[in-house]
Amino acid sequence: MSMFDTPLFQLAFKVIASIVFIGLMCGLVKSAIDSWKRKGTLLSILDEVIMGFIGIIVFGIVIALPPSTIINGISEPLKIIYNAIVNFIRETTGLPLPVV
Repeated sequence: MSMFDTPLFQLAFKVIASIVFIGLMCGLVKSAIDSWKRKGTLLSILDEVIMGFIGIIVFGIVIALPPSTIINGISEPLKIIYNAIVNFIRETTGLPLPVV
């Protein structure tokens, strides 16, 4: 059994994702209020509303999928970027850096 499949990790993952989501939504509401105060029109907060809907959709997807899928999905692009940087440094400087 993987550590990502344990009930405690799944709970911790959902709690952390919820805290991040609430923090981002609070920042979005604050930005919408500031936009409203600056311009005073409904069109000035339209971008915050659209970003809020996108955030809700992404949050729903993240919560619905198992944590191992999310972590693997994030780690693969990071490995590609890391390997590209390491290869660039290795070719330019000649340092023997490890590739993941």
